[in-house]
Amino acid sequence: MNKLSAFVGHSFNEDDEEINRIFLGYFDRIKNLVVGFSWDHAEKAEPKILSEKVKEKMIGKNLFIGICTAKERVISPEKLKKGGILNNFLKSREDNYELKTSDWIIQEIGYAIAKDMDIILLLEQGLRIPGGLQGDLEYINFSRNNPERAFNQILEMLTTLIPKPISL
Repeated sequence: MNKLSAFVGHSFNEDDEEINRIFLGYFDRIKNLVVGFSWDHAEKAEPKILSEKVKEKMIGKNLFIGICTAKERVISPEKLKKGGILNNFLKSREDNYELKTSDWIIQEIGYAIAKDMDIILLLEQGLRIPGGLQGDLEYINFSRNNPERAFNQILEMLTTLIPKPISL
């Protein structure tokens, strides 16, 4: 493929609308400035099963960009203690919990790996790094309060991935 065609995976939670708008707007600006870069995502409502819609949108793409925002707190079982009335509650110190992105985004990353797509992960500050097959990928941290600070790193990564013209 002589173009960089991206699928952008992101949350559809209302809390993330603003952060997604900022990043997607930036990808639009890059698309308008950089020859050979395009992107798509699964935003428009369609009468399809969502998982099929996402897989169809990823066909022909060679890059996955994941906007990983905080969705859940998780904890290792050994850090939980029983307590409360009748000992039927589990509790732990607040700092034992980690923030993670949604399982949906993690599965999209795995699907992109299986499809041999390049991957750029944008991780909200404080989020634990997705483990497994994508656990050793370089990623870009961003702050929800100032996501624009990540723009230079995004451009650097895209620049390394955009195919260079062959000079004769």
